Amino acid sequence: MNAIARFNRSIWIAQLGVISVIAAATTAQQARFTVREIVTQPRGWGSTWHAKLLDDGTVVRSGSRDGVAVAQIGSAEPIEFPSFSTAWQWQANPLSVDHFFTLSGSPAGKAIARVTTVGTVVISLVPDLSAVSVQCVRADGWPVATWALPSPDAIGASVAFNEREVEELQAPAGVDSYKIYQIAPNGDEIARSFTSGSYVQYVRYNRASGAPPIALRIDGATSSYLTVGRFNRQGHALAAELISPKPGILVGTTVMPFAPEGSPIPYLLNDVEQATVRAGKGSNEPGLMEHGVAVSLLNDIDGLPSGTIQWGDAASLTNRGEILWRVTIDGAAKYLVLTPTSTIPGDVDRDGVVGGYDLEALIALWGTDSPAADVNEDATVDPRDLAMLLANWSL
Repeated sequence: MNAIARFNRSIWIAQLGVISVIAAATTAQQARFTVREIVTQPRGWGSTWHAKLLDDGTVVRSGSRDGVAVAQIGSAEPIEFPSFSTAWQWQANPLSVDHFFTLSGSPAGKAIARVTTVGTVVISLVPDLSAVSVQCVRADGWPVATWALPSPDAIGASVAFNEREVEELQAPAGVDSYKIYQIAPNGDEIARSFTSGSYVQYVRYNRASGAPPIALRIDGATSSYLTVGRFNRQGHALAAELISPKPGILVGTTVMPFAPEGSPIPYLLNDVEQATVRAGKGSNEPGLMEHGVAVSLLNDIDGLPSGTIQWGDAASLTNRGEILWRVTIDGAAKYLVLTPTSTIPGDVDRDGVVGGYDLEALIALWGTDSPAADVNEDATVDPRDLAMLLANWSL
């Protein structure tokens, strides 16, 4: 359901949003976030390990233990993948209850592991693959991976998995290589393709409909659009022109301005259209971009551990407003789980105030199962959630 198209977002909503900002500035006294958990390297694991955060608050770790690929979902017992030395989860998909890990370090090549509630399945790939990684997970719960052949003229391709087959996705005509980075709920793909060996082209391409690819940006080496994060439930993704930057959101095939030119580059996007700011691009501090404004969170976090903290990029931004942030503390790699302190029902963006921005976000997610606006947690954004939001209006 295209909720934005069904509701007329009139001027009064924008006015309510302005009022909400004023209210937040005058009434919010506590820090925006608190550190819920410090995620540390599990004992015996190698130094190269990764973590992701799910919408339900579960932390998923992946890496290597005693030379064997290993993954751990929450507090469950770690899962080992014999014959492989490293496991890596590229992206945690809140729409799927399954988990997918890239397995590497085997003489036979790489593979994909699918971990479900009933067991683990290792999906073997073509034996002569030289590189493979899960890039995203489709709305039906199955992963899409990019891969390359170990030959001088290898151009790369993509494979998708379902219960019946491994499917090779052919590159559009005139494209030397085609790697899928994101897939929207409607089947649209955001792909990075190379032409003439030096040009980068980001395309939006609906493979299911057979429509030709639509170029979002074609440039030389000096500038290109960067698409990062994942599609949210509105089918939007991030785009930022690296040369300026000019942060934007991909709405259909149009890049809509997301923040003023010169703003920091957004990195991860959630259903409320909040985005983390790339701390790894020289700022060395955590930031959040919302309502077209980038806000530093450095002085808005309670419970930070002692020691010298170096901030990297966020690893996850959930639809409940939690952030998993990569840091080093006195030289040791860790992750911090930052939890919003606001617990007001209807505070969709978790800024401590229920107002116009929350109403706008709820309308945009109407009819979906997004936990961002599912105030009563019944798996549907509907009139009951709207009623609870209005009942807790801050003014």
